[in-house]
Amino acid sequence: MSFIVVNTGRAASRAFAINFSAQRNVLSLPRHDFDRVAKAYLQEQSDEPMKRLATRLAAERDAAAGAAVGIVFHGFRPLMLAPFDHPQNVAFLKDVRTRLGVESAFLVVRDYDGLLLSQLNRRLAHLAGNWAFKAGHISWRDAYSSGDLDALQSDTIGGPPPDYEIKPDIEGLTEGVWERTGRFASIWRLFSQVFDRLYIVPYELFVKEPDATIRAIGDKAGTPLHDHPLSSVKLNSLSNRLMIYNPITLNVPADGGSGSYKRGWKDILLPQRAARKRYKSQGEASVRFRFEITDVIEHCKDWGTFIPSGVDCTHQLPEVSADLGQPISFGLWRDQLDLLSDGARKYVMDPVFLERFAEVFAPIFRANYVFFRRRYKEEINLRTVPDAARKIYRDGIATDMREYEDMLARKEVKSVFDA
Repeated sequence: MSFIVVNTGRAASRAFAINFSAQRNVLSLPRHDFDRVAKAYLQEQSDEPMKRLATRLAAERDAAAGAAVGIVFHGFRPLMLAPFDHPQNVAFLKDVRTRLGVESAFLVVRDYDGLLLSQLNRRLAHLAGNWAFKAGHISWRDAYSSGDLDALQSDTIGGPPPDYEIKPDIEGLTEGVWERTGRFASIWRLFSQVFDRLYIVPYELFVKEPDATIRAIGDKAGTPLHDHPLSSVKLNSLSNRLMIYNPITLNVPADGGSGSYKRGWKDILLPQRAARKRYKSQGEASVRFRFEITDVIEHCKDWGTFIPSGVDCTHQLPEVSADLGQPISFGLWRDQLDLLSDGARKYVMDPVFLERFAEVFAPIFRANYVFFRRRYKEEINLRTVPDAARKIYRDGIATDMREYEDMLARKEVKSVFDA
């Protein structure tokens, strides 16, 4: 039977989504697709995206011999209306149950100290630029021109990034804190109005025993989940975020170009968003690439699906591979590939072209990765948070923790591991 897993606060929604995508008997919905449906329903008062999603899922389930639908509600806290028992929230969840056929709900609950640290780190990362390699940082720019290629292919990656300092203020850190961190009891009461099959999933047990947690969710949902190729892979670390938030967009000849691929590189312009329109009229087409764990590429659906390149970049990105304990490759965004002409698609999927991409961009990515990994670990963390901001978090979380512990003591909530 179909189910929904709810991120109640910094609770590894990406890891759940990727693991559900790897299940052969589950139609896994991209996290951000469902968030857009929720936003339209709750904040824009439109159920049209919900209707379209229901129609789509019904057709996909028929084609997949009745496979279950697995939904991960990533943006639950910022998208739901306040207070949590708002009638529109209840109506939304009822439509999720009836229109999408979702019969079981699982609330992933994180240890409150871990939630505090993760949320503060997330707010600091937001103030620091959301893990993005900023313009001017080791040759990672908003736009590349063909004249840059010789420098990019040389041994000189570029100078060190300019120093910058993060000075978080209390207002910047605590903005939206209650929507994002508060009141598990209210969340449970909201879902209990709609779902009889409602369970908590302890985040810490998922981290320690991922296979057992995935199986337990499947058992409670009535949908066996036996495929676990990625359950033990790191999917929510700093290293993952540095890859996710730093794709590379290339403009390639729209007709595929001519001549050898090495010569063809001289004609390639490499803009990011700011420069795409500038070259659009010159017969170019954009393709987005992203470095990723090799086995994750075909299962990750964040911001579209990616096609594996088949190029092993592990030796070119040794720090990334060592941090994650996995081989590294890169993928190409399927949506853009589908829009290319046959010639352009053949051009970018040629093994020689893909190997050349790795030769040019893996060293640049590596240099930025090493710098930003150190910067985030050493300078963008809890030690930089003002005491007053910490108190705001701790006061609210302490209250929430007492409510949650009282509910556990009174056995008002059920765990996915309960008999």
